[in-house]
Amino acid sequence: DGTDADGWIVAYACGKRPVTPASNVNTTVGQVRSNAASVEVSAAGTICLLNKGATHIVVDLLGAAPAGSSFVPTAPKRILETRASEGRVNYTGAKPLANQIIELKVAGGSTGVPADAGSVYINVTGTANDAPGFVTVFPCGVNPPTASSINVETVTTAGLVAADVGEGGRVCLLTSSSMHVVVDLMG
Repeated sequence: DGTDADGWIVAYACGKRPVTPASNVNTTVGQVRSNAASVEVSAAGTICLLNKGATHIVVDLLGAAPAGSSFVPTAPKRILETRASEGRVNYTGAKPLANQIIELKVAGGSTGVPADAGSVYINVTGTANDAPGFVTVFPCGVNPPTASSINVETVTTAGLVAADVGEGGRVCLLTSSSMHVVVDLMG
């Protein structure tokens, strides 16, 4: 709330500031924005918040995964970027079209996620959309479900998604309208 300029906020374990751009929530002047995030904590039990653009920040704790649990948080890492202006990551071609499916390798590759991972936590952002729409994330190798993972109206929208990993260590992203898609690995 009280955002002075469009921007973003990223949460991370203090002392492990991300070296690649990532965001947990995108801020927009005149709008209150929220999102869920799964964040690694530092050895001291702290998280840090980095923001681009002056804004008020409210953090609500929703839960915790104890050390040694099967969930392995990671420092935020950009694993998909469809915008040429932002230096495409794991994508070639033009802006994704309506009803386009993007296949993204998330396990057993350069992401650092083990090949046998059953699911991943990713932050999915839809931006520069031509019309209101949504992004649906699902395991590659199955038909897309009739559900949305994030809904994108007229502004950049991000959301945390727990996604099952499909064939070949991939997740698929279906865009319902033409829009750029950004994915940051969270765990």
